[in-house]
Amino acid sequence: MLTCKQVSRALADDDYMKLPRFKRILLRIHVSMCKICGGCNKMVIWFYDGFRLYREREEALLERGSGLTPEQKNRMKEALHREMGG
Repeated sequence: MLTCKQVSRALADDDYMKLPRFKRILLRIHVSMCKICGGCNKMVIWFYDGFRLYREREEALLERGSGLTPEQKNRMKEALHREMGG
């Protein structure tokens, strides 16, 4: 089992995402059961997970492309231009 010091160090050093999946699970278990470091570190893990999901979705969208035709893009640009008063 991990100690509070190991958990805090892993989270503070941005090592969380580099940890093997099994160690991240152990870290989560420790944080969920520990009254000492649980509150703060739960939020840190929540943020890391949120950022990871955002990055994965953003990369997937970039790989797929927008899916809009050039004509659709131009219509959107024109509509935005009109909305901005130009």
